[in-house]
Amino acid sequence: AYGVSLQSVGNTVSGNTVTAPTEGVGLLQSANTFSSNTFNIGAAGNALDYYGAATVTGLTASGNTVNIQGGGVQGAVDLAGTNGALNLAAGTYTLPSTLYINNKGLTLAGAGEGTTTIDGSGISNNFAMRVRADDVSLSGFTVSGPGGISVYSQSPTTILHDASISHVTIDVGTAGYTGLAVAYTVGANVDHVTVDGTATGGVDSTGV
Repeated sequence: AYGVSLQSVGNTVSGNTVTAPTEGVGLLQSANTFSSNTFNIGAAGNALDYYGAATVTGLTASGNTVNIQGGGVQGAVDLAGTNGALNLAAGTYTLPSTLYINNKGLTLAGAGEGTTTIDGSGISNNFAMRVRADDVSLSGFTVSGPGGISVYSQSPTTILHDASISHVTIDVGTAGYTGLAVAYTVGANVDHVTVDGTATGGVDSTGV
């Protein structure tokens, strides 16, 4: 039922295939490394759970492929890591808070608009997704929230590069929020993106 459980620091997990219906990785200590693994997680499971004082800070993850059928998306993003891939099967994935993508080169792909839904409608006064790294690719899902997707490093002096958002439907419902906000980004590619809802605007670009 469980994949990998690490209760100490300094471990490296590399080149494995982990199939787990309940939990792919359980971390009690953050300072561990995961690279070039494949994780297949069941509908009732989470790709990555943090326990005790463990957080994403200190975790080193790169080049992992994470396939999920349900469960938490943030942990799956963290586990996929830099230049990793996260594949979301058909279904609805509920976000308890904004999904942060801080991993350069991450590819997040759903099974299709209207087939894979990332539901951030319960988030209070924020975007459902915030991209804060270069070379991130998002495709094949519907996302809902007060605001949709923000691509911005949070600093006008840090320019993001080559974000790609394609075949995504964005449903927004809070006045003052935008469906897709792209700021201080070079080389962004927005293709076949639909914005629905009652937010202030569809697409907003600043410093692009």
